[in-house]
Amino acid sequence: DELLARMLSKDPAQRPRDVGRALSAIAATGSQRTPSNSGGTLGDREQRLVSIVLVRGVPAREARGLLPDAEVIELADGALVFALRGLDPVTHAASAALSLRRIAAGSAIAVATGRMLTGHELSIGPIIDRAATLLPATGETAVDELSAALLSDRFEIEAERLIGVARHTIEPR
Repeated sequence: DELLARMLSKDPAQRPRDVGRALSAIAATGSQRTPSNSGGTLGDREQRLVSIVLVRGVPAREARGLLPDAEVIELADGALVFALRGLDPVTHAASAALSLRRIAAGSAIAVATGRMLTGHELSIGPIIDRAATLLPATGETAVDELSAALLSDRFEIEAERLIGVARHTIEPR
């Protein structure tokens, strides 16, 4: 109750400064309760948004360190597929792709987003296939049409290539 009061306080100094601190404070309470809408009870026909980062040319250990919460699939040719789910997976994928490009500038990276049936892991295949068809030869980060549309206000994208974080900011109304 005390943490909830702090989080809802009108005084910004009383609230946790960021999500990380809020999550740490929640974890510190030792509460075992989960929200009623935690998503654990979705039916088998429910769909969730999933973003894929497909990367070739980045050492697996370094790549995995940047995306510790992602599901990782190592392909036969050494390419890595990172599946990102949860809240705003496409933004997480784009940020990760930019970080991967910084640690291995010549690497080939592609980001693709789609829907996946809950509990049907094989339905991720078409998203991986789309990322594979977009994968550039080297040194660039390709994005599919859906990812580009979802990212266009926060990231700079030109000709289906992720350039970087948007230079402009949108002022709230």
